[in-house]
Amino acid sequence: MAKPLSIRLTDGPALSPELIHELWALRLRYITLSKSEEADKAYFSEFISADNSLVASFHAPDGTLGGFFTIAQIPVEHESRKGLLFYSKYFYFDKDYRGHYKTMLAPWLILPKAFRRYGLRHLYFVTTAFPQSYVSLARSTGNVRALHDDKTTAWERHALDYFSRHYFGEDWKPEPGVVVNQNIADSESVARGEEAQLLTENFERLNPAWREGQSLPIIFPVDWTTISHSFKRTFRRLLR
Repeated sequence: MAKPLSIRLTDGPALSPELIHELWALRLRYITLSKSEEADKAYFSEFISADNSLVASFHAPDGTLGGFFTIAQIPVEHESRKGLLFYSKYFYFDKDYRGHYKTMLAPWLILPKAFRRYGLRHLYFVTTAFPQSYVSLARSTGNVRALHDDKTTAWERHALDYFSRHYFGEDWKPEPGVVVNQNIADSESVARGEEAQLLTENFERLNPAWREGQSLPIIFPVDWTTISHSFKRTFRRLLR
């Protein structure tokens, strides 16, 4: 049975220093830093507090933080198509809460806030992934795409390049489709079922040097395929 969790959605400018520190401390448990703690916390705090940022945090009944993810909202227009990218830069959960059904429901709670601010647009989620997050997102959405996946559309390739250039500058390498000089996320908890193994193999085909600090930018559309897959998976978890 799933452990009880409550969801809190907080706009970046409204985050308290106490919650920012708690979020950052959880992050530190699951990564190997490539910079000092002071520099990492300063960058983390500035990023998640930005005007276009939103944080979804998940709390046990006693208030303990069980996990969180962040969303930066990025409007993109290309070839007469208006889109809104949701950039999930930070995504960390304690082991007991990974795959919790509320973590799959939370992104849909963000949509009304986004539509009020940016109007109706085609919606996409983007992020950079290491194996654990790639496998988790691919399994929960069924629709994850990287720059050099065959199924990635021309608009999605433009969006991935726009997003990667904007946030990573010279660290974005479009030819291999990866971002270099990244903190290496720990991945010991990647599931080893058949589906997860196939997804891990595909990730390593797209990003074979991830252990050297290369992350993989990915995108998935918020369309009927994604919504249907996500809710079916969430329903199965609720039944269990």
